[in-house]
Amino acid sequence: ARRLQVSTATLFHAAWALVVARTSGRDDVVFGSVLSGRLQGSAGADKVLGMFINTLPVRFDLRARGARELVEHTHRELIELLKYEQASLALAQRASAVPASVPLFSAVLNYRHTAPTQQAAYPGIEVLASQERTNYPFVISVDDFGDRFALVAQVSQAERRIAPARITACLHAALESLIDALEQTPQTPVLTLAVLPELERRRLLQ
Repeated sequence: ARRLQVSTATLFHAAWALVVARTSGRDDVVFGSVLSGRLQGSAGADKVLGMFINTLPVRFDLRARGARELVEHTHRELIELLKYEQASLALAQRASAVPASVPLFSAVLNYRHTAPTQQAAYPGIEVLASQERTNYPFVISVDDFGDRFALVAQVSQAERRIAPARITACLHAALESLIDALEQTPQTPVLTLAVLPELERRRLLQ
């Protein structure tokens, strides 16, 4: 990421685009990206919990794109998306020209900077319990701890036939393939990169 002068969030978004594309059988995909809603300089926004968090669609056309080109495209798309971080999903729906009865996206990526422990983030506050829920069919969260990453997948009740662990494994495999391509052959067409874990690839080949 430093070499290409992009954020690590950019690499994860590009890899997730690959997973969504290959698992849906499409080369032009849309998924939701979670935004903090605090980067436009609203007074006091840094002192308010929640409230500003927003999820907006981001679109990726993977046709004829090389690995480096995809990362650069992703970087530009995320910068552009930040301009609209406080836009309502209803506004995005109207701007998309997608019928109101059709969801804009069914998969979400949440890249979040996470303190090693909740106590370290909020001195004096004791966490008794926490539970995450989602209304989206598929949500992948990337916890950036500064020196390592953790992947957490959530699947809605309607999609329980797909194991969350399989989703995280696909993202891990896609990220690995993307980084290998960036380091060795950055012009590699992204639609040829692997998004299945090695064990699954071997089973399919057999």
